[in-house]
Amino acid sequence: MNVIYCAILIFMPFACFNSCQETQRHAEQSNHDVANNNGTVYYVDGASVNDSNPGTQALPWKTIQKAANTLIAGDTVIVNAGTYNERVVVQNSGSSSSLISFTAQGRVQCQGFTIPYNHHYIKVKGFTVTATQPGWVEDAYGIFVDGTNCIIEDNYAYYCPTGGICASINSANCTIRNNRCNRNAQNGMEIDGVNHLIANNEIWGSITHHTPTNWTPTGDTNGVQYLGSGHIFRGNYIHDISFNDPENQGYSPHIDAFQTFWGGTGPASNVLFERNFINLPEYKADLSSCCHAWTLEGASYLTIRNNIVIAHGGTETGGGNCHHLRIENNTFIGRLDYVIARWPLGISLENCPNTTVKNNIIYNQINYAIYLYGTTYTGLDIGYNCTYNSDGRTPSGSSGAHQTTDLWGVNPQFVNPASNDYHLKSNSPCINAGASISDNTRDYDGNSRPIGAGWDIGADEYNQNGPDGANNLDDKRLIFMNNTPHDRYEIAYAKKP
Repeated sequence: MNVIYCAILIFMPFACFNSCQETQRHAEQSNHDVANNNGTVYYVDGASVNDSNPGTQALPWKTIQKAANTLIAGDTVIVNAGTYNERVVVQNSGSSSSLISFTAQGRVQCQGFTIPYNHHYIKVKGFTVTATQPGWVEDAYGIFVDGTNCIIEDNYAYYCPTGGICASINSANCTIRNNRCNRNAQNGMEIDGVNHLIANNEIWGSITHHTPTNWTPTGDTNGVQYLGSGHIFRGNYIHDISFNDPENQGYSPHIDAFQTFWGGTGPASNVLFERNFINLPEYKADLSSCCHAWTLEGASYLTIRNNIVIAHGGTETGGGNCHHLRIENNTFIGRLDYVIARWPLGISLENCPNTTVKNNIIYNQINYAIYLYGTTYTGLDIGYNCTYNSDGRTPSGSSGAHQTTDLWGVNPQFVNPASNDYHLKSNSPCINAGASISDNTRDYDGNSRPIGAGWDIGADEYNQNGPDGANNLDDKRLIFMNNTPHDRYEIAYAKKP
């Protein structure tokens, strides 16, 4: 067991958003699946007698750790269904052409995986992991990655003391996709390091207190906590993190879908969030206990686009020292029964200079649809936003929030907001009414932008041929569609079976 120490890293600011986009493209290119494994295939079965077997299908090893001790670049281990009361620590590295792969066959439950520092090109696929060790240690996370160029996919991280999946400050160029993180303390995921791709994961039910180990990490109860730079968060589904959970009651948790702050690796920079679905509408009378989609402190050069957000607060920069944010083509949904004194907000920007706010829909936000304060007005580029309250109340905004290019107080004409269908009807005034944003070429569904004469406002680009997938986002599950070099993470949405 290794104690996790914090380190201070300094990130140089990027001169412009073009540099940000180059970094993001690098992350995508670096996170490709390397060539198929070309080594030996081994087997593990918990019903086996011992680890002295040769590890063949007929005579498998008993423990996963035996495989971790043995596998070298290009090797694969297939772990048969069962419960393995062990924490697996990877011992060797793969290579850029030959991964080391751990693959579950059937339901395989263990106490988690650790990929130590300076261990690279490891793939962990299909495991159910529940860590059992409390504290600020590697063993407290379901899967802890301290290496580079790793792939963590199709795993289920459940009820871990300090977090479901963690990519540490030393990690880089990892792909974390198609995982489910449920009921983990503090964070569903913690993403540090550089240039990670976090795609098509589902995170829900995060808790403050971990009862089995009597461990309360912090007062945070988040979907994702992130630091570092160059990350892409795409197509993730974060939902149902509740103040009413028994392991959140009495702790006044601070709940965010995505949270960053001045931490051990410095604030986050050059991070892209797109096509995520966030459903965290709860709030409490306690001002410190609200659900935000993004809580930002010290963040710079972040792009938040084409997301659907149902939350008490959309963006919150009250932590200060943010700059150069892009908030574009999102759909932010509030509730008419929120209490204004508890400060529900659509887009809130405090002391956040050189920020762009364009092509967003803010719907049923009874307090400020857009709140601007302090140095936010320096270098602010804002307009082409749509705000509307379905009860007829005029939306509120700070001075300068309402521009002549806006559709202020205009019904965006969603298909069926009562069923969480925020596609645009054919008569929506948001169609072709947005600003042109040359590098924003895909909407929430993955449809091309623009389809008509111009960019639409909101997360949906109206398509007269119909959206890709089912309309009811409340029944959404994520599907990994293809794995082509140019567009690896195309997603569609379908109803749960």
